[in-house]
Amino acid sequence: DDGSSFAHNNLGLVLADHGALPEAVNEFRRAVQIDPAFVEAHTNLGNFLAQTGSREEAVAHLRQALQIDPMFANAHNTLGNILVDSGGLEEALQQFHTAIKINPDAAIFHYNLARTLAKKGDVQGAISHYHRALEIDPEDYDVRNNLGLLLLSQGKVDEAIEQFRHAIRVNPDYAKAYFNLGKIYDEQGRLDEAVENFEKALK
Repeated sequence: DDGSSFAHNNLGLVLADHGALPEAVNEFRRAVQIDPAFVEAHTNLGNFLAQTGSREEAVAHLRQALQIDPMFANAHNTLGNILVDSGGLEEALQQFHTAIKINPDAAIFHYNLARTLAKKGDVQGAISHYHRALEIDPEDYDVRNNLGLLLLSQGKVDEAIEQFRHAIRVNPDYAKAYFNLGKIYDEQGRLDEAVENFEKALK
């Protein structure tokens, strides 16, 4: 019954949170066996199958989810992530664009679209969607770090430094941003500041 399928899906999410992915996959399988039209469970099953290496089966469950409900944005986003990892960038871009059309205010969708555009070499498009993600969630230090790297690639060093510094203000233990600042200061001949940031990156 419906209640049982929800219980299996919820148990799957708890198990996944604790790193028990094979056990989580089994619970999501049980949920979709009980209710084959359970879109969220198909999406979760696809997500965690991909993480355990069963990419083709993962894609099949996500396409099934979208056949049942083409407006389920999370399924478009999850399918996009799997396609990026397997080199299907064009279809991945379509999936992220569709997810954003359905839910324009999900920062993670803009983040995923931005990193895929960057992989495609569309730096301006990527920068634009990282900015949109930050409008929605200004405290996302991963977005700020990625945006900083793209700004740096465009020669916008001061803007990049500001993004890395902001990332560190949000997360003072964020090694990637310290490392990126250290590299900039090293190139600028600011040795003391470079060493200070490299040391923080290593803590």
